[in-house]
Amino acid sequence: MASTVRKVSSTLSQWPLTEIERRPLPVPPGVEQPNVALRAVVQGPRGPLLLATTHLIPYPHRSEGRELQVRTLVEFLAERQRQPPISIVGGDFNATPDSDEIRLLTGRRSPAIPGWVFLDAWETAGDESPGYTMTKTNPNSAPLLLPNLRWDYIFVSWPSGPGGVGHPVRAEVVGAAARGGVVPSDHYAVLAELRY
Repeated sequence: MASTVRKVSSTLSQWPLTEIERRPLPVPPGVEQPNVALRAVVQGPRGPLLLATTHLIPYPHRSEGRELQVRTLVEFLAERQRQPPISIVGGDFNATPDSDEIRLLTGRRSPAIPGWVFLDAWETAGDESPGYTMTKTNPNSAPLLLPNLRWDYIFVSWPSGPGGVGHPVRAEVVGAAARGGVVPSDHYAVLAELRY
């Protein structure tokens, strides 16, 4: 019996969400798993935040497809008439920090759209460790026979807003501990605190 695993992008917020939209991302021929980006405006007490989450196509050999997905994601963000002072993008990017698709977001190559450059919260405020979110010791990801990897991210718009608003001040990898003998996912999560 075959089983299908479907990853879903979702957003939880203690503050109201408005302008919630979902956009399919392009997938290469032969890839049956659809990918989407979810975009919303968080109506925070100190002003709005533009928030997006996604899950990009997996496996190292699909960098070109992920690059196209990142370009589509940034275009989706930039469709808004006004960019709030803080834009946050998070998710499972299935790509390493030195990959073309991640460098496209962090300004290490020409951005998908001028002005849309992001700080990697882990690189900015992590604990100086590699920040692996996929590990050989995780029983859920070990069968893939991949090296330890950082594939999951929180990106924050650069430059920071007035007074450093939006700047990452702390980041950590969470979800690695087994609960009841079970590790919850094949990827660990990234948690970031931002100045707000």
